[in-house]
Amino acid sequence: MKDGTIDHIFNENASKLVGMVKFSAIPATNKYAFEMVQVTIHEKAMRFVAEYKSEPRLMHLPTFNALNQDIGPILLVANHISNPVKEELRKAKINYLDAAGNIYIDEDPIFIYIDGQKKENIKEENKNRAFTKTGLKIVFAFLQDPELINMPYRVITEKLDVALDTVHNVISGLKDLGYLIPIGGKKLRLVNGRELLNRWVQEYDVKLKPSLFIGNFRFVNKDSGIHWEKIELDQPETQWGGEPAGALITAFLRPEEYTLYTSKQRIEVMKDLKLIPDSNGSIKLYKKFWNDTEDKNAYVPEMLTYADLLNHGDSRNAEIALKIDEQYLQHRFK
Repeated sequence: MKDGTIDHIFNENASKLVGMVKFSAIPATNKYAFEMVQVTIHEKAMRFVAEYKSEPRLMHLPTFNALNQDIGPILLVANHISNPVKEELRKAKINYLDAAGNIYIDEDPIFIYIDGQKKENIKEENKNRAFTKTGLKIVFAFLQDPELINMPYRVITEKLDVALDTVHNVISGLKDLGYLIPIGGKKLRLVNGRELLNRWVQEYDVKLKPSLFIGNFRFVNKDSGIHWEKIELDQPETQWGGEPAGALITAFLRPEEYTLYTSKQRIEVMKDLKLIPDSNGSIKLYKKFWNDTEDKNAYVPEMLTYADLLNHGDSRNAEIALKIDEQYLQHRFK
């Protein structure tokens, strides 16, 4: 892993906690293939599922709770955790460690609590061009279709509608981070796909998704919310995301919030689906950021559905996200 992720944060804190706590990564053995870490204090050791979130927020707590109960105990590792979030994590008995050296672990026989440490200047991996708004669109396309990486830049720019320099910067950034390696001649291979997917999911929610938001709406006809799956969408221009997509993919979810992605104009979608703007409406409309004219599904790609559900902060959605991961993603991203 690189700066800002789990290994880096452990290394940063080794000098602060030397003689007291030892961190060591171990191979993933749990059914969800999450990274594992062993924490040793005074020769007593315990293993945790390591969950990384750059800057966790209160909305993520249900997800952490679900993971803690299902495959825990977890150790949440973050660049920064605000005081209100740290307080709620402690109330929920969710262990955490941040890049400043603040740590809370309460798992018998280990108890560690250090607070008030100030964050030092750590090299920000976020500066890498692979994780800008446009970069995230390109990374999404590469994760969806790794063969695209070795296409001529001209083909990539036309397919993704991005600038030539942007493609160059993203590929260079992924090389620098160790996600692309040469395999002979000018060919490249995508590696550490699971790590890259996890990073994309986190960065998408913070950097790209908010810029895609069009607005909240409600159905003119209330029955449409009950029989939403019968609504005829003009796909692939408009597709279900989030909870409806999770319901269609797994058949294990009843949506309470309706996410839609569209490449159409706002007024067109309102007319097509009979929607009314409503700041408290249960329908969230987002602009599509990818091009796939061959996708005739009523729902967005599984990878995006996984991201929507996991980032929602609801334990019910987190459970469905893990089902999608098990069925559609784990075999693609090792």
